[in-house]
Amino acid sequence: MASVILSIYGSHYNGWDANTLVRWLNRCPWKAIAQVFQEFSLFTQFVVGNGERIRFWEDLWWGDQPLGTQYPRLFRVVLDKNIPISSVLGPTRPFSWNLNFRRNLSDSEIEDLEGLMRSLDGLHLSPSVPDARFWPLSSSGLFSIKSFFLALSQFSGSPQVSLLSSFGILKFLSK
Repeated sequence: MASVILSIYGSHYNGWDANTLVRWLNRCPWKAIAQVFQEFSLFTQFVVGNGERIRFWEDLWWGDQPLGTQYPRLFRVVLDKNIPISSVLGPTRPFSWNLNFRRNLSDSEIEDLEGLMRSLDGLHLSPSVPDARFWPLSSSGLFSIKSFFLALSQFSGSPQVSLLSSFGILKFLSK
């Protein structure tokens, strides 16, 4: 089933996110599913392996916010906001710190960069282990439709839940 969906709709460059750039038909069930992807992402956690699929600035993988949110001054001046962890840090220690900025950094931005470098000092990439996603809503760490439905039902007023309801998808998910 997944290969059929991928062949029709494609996927995000990292291979596991929904492709939201597709031109959807008005009553396409996959459109409704893809539109709750933001809510789905709120419930997933990244497990860093080799750093090839997790975005350094935009994904939540270190701390309680994405690094782009933790370091907004650096994020504003970085050239590639979608760069994977491995491209920034390199595969081995010491890290290469391949950050490309649009201009020279100000003193306060340099302080932020020093803080970022210090905070990631304890990180170790595992070049032979792929990045993974963890589903904390189940004891096994594996995604289940039921746990997602229960979490999503907390957003009962959201337009995404209404959209899923209109396709009968919530009735299916609740079983």
